[in-house]
Amino acid sequence: MKRVQGIVLVFFILITKAYPGWILTIENYDTDNQEIRSHLVYFQENRIKIVDPDLTTIFDMYWKGTLEDYWKEVRETLELMIDLEVKKLPEEKQDEARKTFETMIRIMEHPDTTSTLDIFIRETAEKDTILGYETAKFQVFLNGVIMEDLWIPEKLDVSSDLDQRKYLRLLSQLSTGFENELVYQTSTEYNRLIQNTYVLRTKEYKIGYQTVNEVVDMRQESLVESVFLPPTNYKPVTLTELGIIATDDEE
Repeated sequence: MKRVQGIVLVFFILITKAYPGWILTIENYDTDNQEIRSHLVYFQENRIKIVDPDLTTIFDMYWKGTLEDYWKEVRETLELMIDLEVKKLPEEKQDEARKTFETMIRIMEHPDTTSTLDIFIRETAEKDTILGYETAKFQVFLNGVIMEDLWIPEKLDVSSDLDQRKYLRLLSQLSTGFENELVYQTSTEYNRLIQNTYVLRTKEYKIGYQTVNEVVDMRQESLVESVFLPPTNYKPVTLTELGIIATDDEE
């Protein structure tokens, strides 16, 4: 009897290990210049790897340090970043941009502020077929201002490989105060909309332009462990060295 149980157990483990992950190719561009950029996304068993031409990001168990350490450096350079970003805008847009950043700072200092924001999601009548999936278009509004269009596939379930709620919460913790779309992406309404699927196209409304992201290729494939391992020659760097926070020398 023990021999039979052992065979069944090994067979179950082999099936679990063979469960395929996903490889996506995503193209994006800004409407003010139309230059197309692309990156790869790998995810399997709640591990994510994003490969850009100049940067590879892995979300797994390799976090070193604390969020307090991370935010200490962020806070030290936040005012500088705001000034640099605002100066890039036309003068008539600067007050509006500063108000946006002030809201982000308030939310960073008081995370529970998100529960008091007016987040509204509307399903439109627009449909589209992307990579063979029928999608419906949704629009997301924050305090009455449109923030994003989403094309949600009706029959695409990736929840066994990606917990969108945990992923967006982590991104919010790392990026609050920088990316205003992350404010509403941690809301209950937004999570309920995307929690089991993968959004195939988005249009994010920025100040003076929009950013369009679209999945142009998506396939399931069993991913080996090495896909989610950091390179052997990696080293710790600061946010400034990484380029997340710009300096005057880079402007």
